[in-house]
Amino acid sequence: MPTDEVELKDKHIPQEQWEMFVNMYKLFPADQHPSIKRHRIVLASVLSTTAIIVLLALLYCLWILFQLALYNLVMGVVMAQVWTSICGVTYNVIYKFLDGKRKSGYRAYFRDERAKEWVKKLQIDI
Repeated sequence: MPTDEVELKDKHIPQEQWEMFVNMYKLFPADQHPSIKRHRIVLASVLSTTAIIVLLALLYCLWILFQLALYNLVMGVVMAQVWTSICGVTYNVIYKFLDGKRKSGYRAYFRDERAKEWVKKLQIDI
């Protein structure tokens, strides 16, 4: 048995509930696990292209501001920081949009498991 399984069996789950736990664990659809990443290529391409166009327009505006600031180094550093922050936010928004509803099934499952009486009675934190 793997170490995690031994620890679960010995320290967390009573022997009389172990078989029920193993059977419930086998019911999980392994191909729909949130760590398996399957992105929609067309949607990712459209979002990425739109983000690149908007970010390039913003970069152009920042470049004009930088030239108007007469090559002030402090202003250049501030604009570079703003640019990297906006790029990071844009990446995270696209990733979150693509990742959207994949985890909702698992959240609903664990919400239902937490609501069961025997879990509440034994005060098991899921």
